Amino acid sequence: MHVRCPRCKSIAILEDNFSRVCCKNCLLDVTYGEYVRILAYTDERYKDVLNDYK
Repeated sequence: MHVRCPRCKSIAILEDNFSRVCCKNCLLDVTYGEYVRILAYTDERYKDVLNDYK
């Protein structure tokens, strides 16, 4: 599945089992949990999600 890379905004690949997200453009290679955490801290649309889990 294709997702947007939170670092370079290019297309990244989300593995079929949702275990890793990899971007060939900026060499991002993180677990899905780390990907969601990066999104939550870098994208204004997801800031409210963090407040729900504090």
